[in-house]
Amino acid sequence: MRFRWQDDALDEYQKASHFYGLREIGLDRRFIECIESAIERVCDSPTRWPFLEDDFRRKVVDVFPYSVIYLEDNAGVVIVAIMHDSREHGYWRKRLE
Repeated sequence: MRFRWQDDALDEYQKASHFYGLREIGLDRRFIECIESAIERVCDSPTRWPFLEDDFRRKVVDVFPYSVIYLEDNAGVVIVAIMHDSREHGYWRKRLE
């Protein structure tokens, strides 16, 4: 299944990757690999992951304290947030208004 980024989610992803790159050489690459793997798994089986609230689903990322928040529409998967797991849920809702 195809996926697309909601603009703020892509920005979130890039900022987190940059943060990890500043922490340790190569850690950004590892973060990117883990996020890409999670997104690939979501696209392979979008209904497998549990609902977080309403139509939003959550795939927990391996290794890092992040989750991919997404929903499905007629065109495929929409990545709504790359959420740090310590953030309060629901902040991404306003992105789709």
